[in-house]
Amino acid sequence: MFDPEKDITSFAFILYRCAIAFRNELNREFNQVFGEDLNADFWFILSALWEEDTLSHNILAERVSRDKASLSRTLDIMEEKGLVKRLSVVGDKRSSKIALTGKAYDLKAKATETAIQFSQYELKGLNPIEIKELVRMLNQVFSNLK
Repeated sequence: MFDPEKDITSFAFILYRCAIAFRNELNREFNQVFGEDLNADFWFILSALWEEDTLSHNILAERVSRDKASLSRTLDIMEEKGLVKRLSVVGDKRSSKIALTGKAYDLKAKATETAIQFSQYELKGLNPIEIKELVRMLNQVFSNLK
């Protein structure tokens, strides 16, 4: 029987634990393959930029669900590692666009392959229909939080 207080609290706890475990394990996978050049935070940012070559800081923050200050700190590190570059916006000294570097493009195929293999591992035991339904439900939860 559904117990709202227990089940909802349990859901939040499980979702949080999954998110932390996912990030930690993905970091471990990327570290084995790329050393310190790539981690889960970088991966999600690069993925957004691989879809759309150049994005404003605000749009990128929205796409990766990060606050602007946290994203700025991560982008600083990524810029030091040669993964992204900031481009000035003509006529607006406070704005910048974030663009990929050649190094970031070079990482795409291997990073994507690593992430796909990791995703297959994390979803083992679920059939394709269950995976599709899980993704649908999690998207609904995320939509509710926006």
